[in-house]
Amino acid sequence: MTYAWELEPDIEVRVIKGSEAKFLKMQDGQIVLVWNEEAIAVGKILRTLPISDPWRYLIVYDTEGNEVGIIVDIKELDPASQEIVREELERRYHIPKNSAHSEGRKVASDGIYSMASRD
Repeated sequence: MTYAWELEPDIEVRVIKGSEAKFLKMQDGQIVLVWNEEAIAVGKILRTLPISDPWRYLIVYDTEGNEVGIIVDIKELDPASQEIVREELERRYHIPKNSAHSEGRKVASDGIYSMASRD
């Protein structure tokens, strides 16, 4: 499948196809992308659409901050690679829940929070 951006002459987008790529996690935690017979140390993986489509259009950067390519859909990767990429994205986009602050809160009709009594 050819994507519209691939036809634009001024835009260079390297699509990382699941059939050609594999992600590995080294013992020290470093993620490595093996793609086109090249091993690339991954610096970060970012979501382009973190809320509406969190597992599609993922941009992979090397450890020097250079864009390596884009994963159109995580489902194209083999299961082990999917797990590594999912874990990295979950770690990067993790929002901790602080239950101590949210316990007992009530929202009034005007949208203002009030704390419930713990008696």
